[in-house]
Amino acid sequence: MDRGKEAVYRVHPQPSPEKWSEALQEIQDLNGVSVPGGKWDEPRKAVNATLESAPERQLNDIQWAVMKVMPRAKYMNDPFSGHHALNFEIYGHFTSPIRRLSDLINHWIVAVNEVPTDLVALCDHASDQQQTAEQCEREYKQFLEEVGLDPAAVNNRGIEIVDQ
Repeated sequence: MDRGKEAVYRVHPQPSPEKWSEALQEIQDLNGVSVPGGKWDEPRKAVNATLESAPERQLNDIQWAVMKVMPRAKYMNDPFSGHHALNFEIYGHFTSPIRRLSDLINHWIVAVNEVPTDLVALCDHASDQQQTAEQCEREYKQFLEEVGLDPAAVNNRGIEIVDQ
């Protein structure tokens, strides 16, 4: 979609400079990891350079340090904040309309060539529902663990039984 077209966009703001500094310091403090000195002013490049040279055992910790400082992504009718995590200036969903409310809205906008008057409220609702869905997923995984099932073995096709 062109810049300025009203639709449902996935907006993921960049962490503040203070949050980036926290993440880079946490990464620097990991055993065997060194953030390149000349890259601290460009946090994304610093993280990428560090990932290339870090011991494999530290990769998850580096990614987790970055994830902790990321602001929550949300749906908005204004794409101008971009999607920092994906490094896209503009990002919206346009896949299967049965998968996401935002997809369905964007399909509707294209089909009827009209923007819903309550688009901002729909974006807010989509963001709120995502948080509700994430909570349901956590509770579901906890339930599986409580009844003795491995959540990783349960997928949308059922439960995978593996002989041990």
